[in-house]
Amino acid sequence: MIANSLTSSPKLLTAGTRYNKRVVECRVGLVLLCLKLGLIKSPTEKRFATFYELQKHLKLDFTHMANLVKKWMKKEPYTEADIQTTLGCPLLDIVKDIPNHDLVLSSNKEYFLYKYPLSITMVVVHATCSTRRRECTSSARSAIRASAQDSWRRWAN
Repeated sequence: MIANSLTSSPKLLTAGTRYNKRVVECRVGLVLLCLKLGLIKSPTEKRFATFYELQKHLKLDFTHMANLVKKWMKKEPYTEADIQTTLGCPLLDIVKDIPNHDLVLSSNKEYFLYKYPLSITMVVVHATCSTRRRECTSSARSAIRASAQDSWRRWAN
């Protein structure tokens, strides 16, 4: 789903603290979850690129993915030291291929691994259904949207 809030956001000025930071948080969260589930042996192994790919591989719905995140990630922000201790390698080793990673690492002291991953998965579910209009009836799209929003509200609280 693509939306325009009509609010300008200077992406170049906020790349390190907003846009690319979310990419870093999602990558680290994905690596953490894959390690905890035994799907990868090393934090630098790139078996999955997105939470959606992991969700498809595990054949789980949104609620079950949310429960995995709740189980394995803390709600409090992670510091770079926390991430290194938890994953056993420097944060840079995990994110060095992400655009502007150096700006993200130099601009942030905290990373919210719990907050973003499943909101991204929810958006992908909407986008997937939107691009496959022939496969998704209008009522199916509405049901998916309502279910995802309801799951997100329950999970986030």
